[in-house]
Amino acid sequence: MTNGNNTGVELENRVKLWAYKKFKVTDSATRYFVNGLSVTKPFEVDVWIKIPTGLFGWSTTNVWIECKDRKASIKRGDVFNLVSKAKDVYQAVRKGKQDLYFDKLMIVTTSRYDTDAIALANQEGVACYLYDGGKYLLFNDWDWDNEPKWLRDVKTAS
Repeated sequence: MTNGNNTGVELENRVKLWAYKKFKVTDSATRYFVNGLSVTKPFEVDVWIKIPTGLFGWSTTNVWIECKDRKASIKRGDVFNLVSKAKDVYQAVRKGKQDLYFDKLMIVTTSRYDTDAIALANQEGVACYLYDGGKYLLFNDWDWDNEPKWLRDVKTAS
């Protein structure tokens, strides 16, 4: 939830339903809590989805979807913070403090994206969707098929 009122929760629920249709989700949750290595309180994942991947769907892809229902545009710092949290969760998995890590990251907003946010999202491999009240529009160049840079970086640093 992003703005402390019901519209944030409503967006999360809408995004979860949309993700089920778009990505053939097998499991999901809203307001899902995950442990990071460097924090004492868990991170709240607005929407977590698990998607079957690979040959015969025997592998899974875990996606963290950050929902931003606000008037202000998505800034570079929003993308940076999401990537930093996901890296911290991966490190917690490596140390046995968390069960799953995220393979993909998305931001869904009702607002807009600053050009710096899009640039960083493209560099790191974060999907940027705009929800216009009816449709979800992919706002950047997102590569579903390959491992994102942020995940490659944290794996090589561990």
